[in-house]
Amino acid sequence: MSNLFFIIILLSISQIETISYPISYNLPRFCQNISWELNPENFPDNNYSSGHVNSLFIDTNDTVYASIRSFANIYAWLKTKVRLQTNSFSSSDEPYSLFVTNTNEIYVDLTNNYRIEKTKLNSSNKTNVMNNSGPCAGLFIDINNTFYCSITQSHKVLRKSLNNYSSSTEIAVENRSSLNGLNGPCGIFVTVNFRLYVTECGNHRIQYFEWKSTNGTIIRASTGLSNVPLNCPTGIIIDADENLFIIDNEGFRIIQFRFGEFTCIIGCSRAVNRITTLPIFPETLSFDSYGNIYVADRNGDARILKYNLRTNSCYESTTTNSLDISTSTMFESTSIISTSNEGNITFLTTSSFNRISSPSVFLPSVCPNSTLIGIHCNISLTLCDLCQNNSTCQTINGMFYCNCLSGFNGTQCQFDYRPCILNRCWNNGICNQLTNITFHCSCQLNWTGIYCEKMINFCENVTCENEGVCRSLLGDYQCECLSESYSGRHCEIKETKLIVVQMVSKSFAVIAILGMSSIVAFIFIMDIMKYCFGINPIRGELERIRRKKSRKKFKARVIQKFVYKDKTFTSQV
Repeated sequence: MSNLFFIIILLSISQIETISYPISYNLPRFCQNISWELNPENFPDNNYSSGHVNSLFIDTNDTVYASIRSFANIYAWLKTKVRLQTNSFSSSDEPYSLFVTNTNEIYVDLTNNYRIEKTKLNSSNKTNVMNNSGPCAGLFIDINNTFYCSITQSHKVLRKSLNNYSSSTEIAVENRSSLNGLNGPCGIFVTVNFRLYVTECGNHRIQYFEWKSTNGTIIRASTGLSNVPLNCPTGIIIDADENLFIIDNEGFRIIQFRFGEFTCIIGCSRAVNRITTLPIFPETLSFDSYGNIYVADRNGDARILKYNLRTNSCYESTTTNSLDISTSTMFESTSIISTSNEGNITFLTTSSFNRISSPSVFLPSVCPNSTLIGIHCNISLTLCDLCQNNSTCQTINGMFYCNCLSGFNGTQCQFDYRPCILNRCWNNGICNQLTNITFHCSCQLNWTGIYCEKMINFCENVTCENEGVCRSLLGDYQCECLSESYSGRHCEIKETKLIVVQMVSKSFAVIAILGMSSIVAFIFIMDIMKYCFGINPIRGELERIRRKKSRKKFKARVIQKFVYKDKTFTSQV
């Protein structure tokens, strides 16, 4: 058993280390009996009577961002409803959809100018990210820093890597003549496994596309017929278990897709067993870290509605009087445990025949059904209800036994030792049981390993030029250039200015080398002519210089003496 415990602990640690994604949005985890308050509260306690809240985003710190189109502003509030500094745009820009990264960078669509800009709170600096052929109804940035934009008018979803702004924009999904062609895409969401969800207002449905796949899968109810049909879905978010929460725009409600069924949760005047007194006209929605739902509503005055989480308990409890029943239960178990090795992992095979002793029960009253006891007749007398996982109960000499199926163990058959237990294969891998103790994980594209726990390293055989650094992504790789002077898939493209500078530098270097080489060659040739052949071309010139110096050195001094002969003339003067 110690080997099994070691394996479970090792798997738990490995799984915890892999769930650390740089996401900026909230992924709450809900239980089966989840519900929200039907009467919302206004956030932050006031409406925008002349405004229009187009888009909504809540980060992991529960900071609420909203774009108000007619005000040409991006507003932000802390979870305490304290409003932060706003970001203003030109009145002709009209900010529409938005997305906020984990570094607090705000990407916003300017619907009138068909472009995406990046900014931050309290900053007047704005950077143009992408120009489009129409307004983006939905924006999203995945964990590979890839930007997505859904253009309703053009019936397509665009994609662009933000790791290199010089990279081109490509079409992720577009309208085609096939059955799965897009028609009026609005809301988009990309999971950490790069599955792209798209809401189609024109087709009244939702599709998802795997990584770099253009063939979509239409989401339908498991029964083939949903009692809550969609009517122009415009927004979509998911929870930690990848359950969908959908804005049904023209149905005036919010719908969830869980356990293979569409059910209405908010604004359900047309749904069974879900009545609300407040009709809404939703645009977008977002979760906070507690699982509360915020909705951008255009019912009358534009506003933000907060639907508080009401129940999210994963356990059902019943309260009984302590005097109802007093039981003393003893479990006895005999097990035969054998071990076998498969690769580097030890698996256990346990054959169990478990025995539960009969309880001593105080019966306050007689129930119509002799197998039930208690005031409310809700406690099993035979204890066979304790046997789990489809095990069978057997009574021998007043003792109750749980006969476990293959792969289960425990006094109540509550322990699952099957090779393909839940979440055995990670990252959506499919577990295939080979024998009673062995399994094989069929991994999804781009994953490998025994449990599909390793992402394929696409940088293994890639060389980035000009000292670029390769970063492995899911299904791809990215060469990060160390200078803005380089670009391209492998940093192989040089900027024109850099090429000119390099050419000029090389030219000066060549000239200097040629000059130095000429001087050295001249001196070498002169020495050969002088010492090998006795030829000295400058001998005559040297001799002339020597004689000139000699004349200057031995030149005779000339003394001049003036004698005056005509004394009369001299005196007259």
